[in-house]
Amino acid sequence: MYLTCLHETGHALNLSHTSDFLDIMYSFQFGGDIPEYFGRYRRKLKARADIAKNSGISPQDQARLIRVLK
Repeated sequence: MYLTCLHETGHALNLSHTSDFLDIMYSFQFGGDIPEYFGRYRRKLKARADIAKNSGISPQDQARLIRVLK
């Protein structure tokens, strides 16, 4: 749910889809392993508090967001 909320928030902040499987703005219309996409983030979490320590936003998404918000 968290990653989906991040993705949709990206749209609200005017970010478009990408074809990079590492990005939160990745679009599955490009293909990709859906369970792995969510699973790689889930494996970083041992407890609920770990969400705050593990951003779901890639460095590329962060850079795009900074450009869009300027």
